[in-house]
Amino acid sequence: MFRLPELHSLFLCLFLVCTSGLVAQLKIPAVFSDNMVLQRNKPLPVWGKANPGTSVTVSFLSQQKTAIANKDSNWSVTLDPLVLSATPAGNGLISNDGQSLTWFSIAGKDGKFVPAIAVIKNNAVELFSAEIKKPKHIRFAWNETAQPNFFNKDGLPALPFRTDHL
Repeated sequence: MFRLPELHSLFLCLFLVCTSGLVAQLKIPAVFSDNMVLQRNKPLPVWGKANPGTSVTVSFLSQQKTAIANKDSNWSVTLDPLVLSATPAGNGLISNDGQSLTWFSIAGKDGKFVPAIAVIKNNAVELFSAEIKKPKHIRFAWNETAQPNFFNKDGLPALPFRTDHL
């Protein structure tokens, strides 16, 4: 049996606090959008534009950083490096269709992947296969046509990943 820590769906929330009490305009680059890829263990710069003098607070997971837009309307913060963690970020894990989890595969030392049986136990995913006695690597939804049923209880899908090239 191989245990996979809970996957985290990452949320980037920007809260705009106007020191003048007026409605401020906040603009962030299009790169900050759905399907954005973040690199773990690296600082995460976040930037944008807002009315000069506006306080902008960026909240992400357990971090919160604040910046003041300069006279050119630019602001930026740098979030601390993100570390893969088993601490739950949401309300738990589910199969969105009530069936066994799909699109998981495991490999042994030889690197040959086979489909895995995946079940959620104690807010973690347990993987096993009769063909692999000592799992070494995991792939999830590692196929362009994958339509997995692995979600968190907030309704957000787990993203594809692999552990064989870390």
